[in-house]
Amino acid sequence: MIQVIGAGLAGCEAAWQIAEAGEEAELIEMKPARYSPAHKSPLFAELICSNSLKAARIESAAGLLKEEMRRLGSLLVECAQSCAVPAGGALAVDRGAFSSLVTKRGPPCQSRERPPPALPGGGRPRPGCGPGPAGPGSGPPP
Repeated sequence: MIQVIGAGLAGCEAAWQIAEAGEEAELIEMKPARYSPAHKSPLFAELICSNSLKAARIESAAGLLKEEMRRLGSLLVECAQSCAVPAGGALAVDRGAFSSLVTKRGPPCQSRERPPPALPGGGRPRPGCGPGPAGPGSGPPP
């Protein structure tokens, strides 16, 4: 079993791709038991600051990345396209609809609502991005 910590954008996509590759995935998420100050919803892939996933045109780095992800069967890009709202040349989504769809559609794995497990030696894993965990021991490493 491969453990993925955090049901944000990266965690949901990682767990989805692991499961699509035929491996068993466990998605570990602190919500709804705990929230950071930025989190408001118990749903996966909660967009905090903006509803924009940046440029949609393939000539841009952001647009090219989304096209590559789409070709690789990305859960998030498919959900984003289904929840798109007008935003000029950007791919923007209805935040609530996007989070609801990602939570409903995937990732196809076990989901646990708990803090991340301790590492050998007493350390704690750190998320690579996002607003981060809440409570004691959260925040950047010393």
